[in-house]
Parts: sequence; structure tokens; C-alpha cells
Amino acid sequence: RGDFCSKWRTRFESDMDKVNYRSRLPNEAILETDFLEKRTNFEAMKEAARILHDKGYSYQLWDTGGKGYHLHVPFNDWATKAMIRTWAYATFPKPLADSFDDANWGEKRLIGMENKPHRKTGNLKTLVEENKPLGYNDYPSHLLEKVMAWEATKQKTSPKAQGFHGKCAVCEHATQHAFPGGT
Repeated sequence: RGDFCSKWRTRFESDMDKVNYRSRLPNEAILETDFLEKRTNFEAMKEAARILHDKGYSYQLWDTGGKGYHLHVPFNDWATKAMIRTWAYATFPKPLADSFDDANWGEKRLIGMENKPHRKTGNLKTLVEENKPLGYNDYPSHLLEKVMAWEATKQKTSPKAQGFHGKCAVCEHATQHAFPGGT
């Protein structure tokens, strides 16, 4: 509500007429560019919508009420940030995929709600275009292997477990050195 922010509340604890932000749905990809000009953002999102339409995807393109546009793409199942990234790079040309703001792909990201006023301009977030309204898209199964491979590269390797040789290093140190008072 303008410049005022409040603590996180569930929809049951809130006056829904005043709420203007929501979380990304767990099965939703939200595509957005962050160019300086509204027209440039519109052209990028219209190109992305054209590609989705040509590939038969269900989507909704929304004018945020600010300088941006949100392209909402619903899937049949959970979509993690890694899954959205992999899908975006497999679906769109690299320069367009590179221009998407991946901050909207995180689970904790808040976005402006549909048909609610933009926090700065007061303009409503309005529907521009949609394809297959209320439809859900199947996540391409061949991309799941790429997602798992990408996730595996992010995993930190744990140190190899060492066998116990009858001495505990902490206990050995404690018997030979005094700890500082209070520790």
C-alpha cells in the first residue's frame, strides 16, 4: 500500500481489498524483463508471448501498471528456479532468455497481484493477452535430466569421512591446554 509495508500475513488474516502483492505460485514461471523503457519491455514480452503461442503454451501477459510486463506460465506440477531457468533457455533464444529477470523465479519472490494497483504508480495490473486461459502446461520431461545435472554441479561435496583412531582431537587439546575462562 504505497510506501507502507507490513508483516507477512495469510489471506485469512488480511483485508484482501488492501493486499497488492503475492508469492509466485509453486507451479508458475513468471517472465519479466527490466529494461529502462516500458516500450522495450513490452516488445520483449510480446516476442516471448509469440514464441509461447507458436509452441502451444498456456500463458497470460500482464501490464504491471509500472514500466514492466509479467508473462505468467502455469505448469501441471511444481516448478523450481532451476526448472524455470532450464525451461526458459530451452524455449527462448539465448538473448531473450538472458534478458529475463530470474529474481522472479525464486520461491520467496513477491510480485504485484493481478487487477490490483502498482505500488508506485497506482495503475492497475491488467491483462494484455492470454492463450489457452486456465490451461496448464506439461513441463518437458527431457529437460528434467538437464535440471538434475545442473543441480548436481551446485552441490558442495562433503569431506570424506575419516576413521576413528582412538583419539579425539578436541579432547586431546583440552587435556593439554587450559580453555579461556567462561568458555
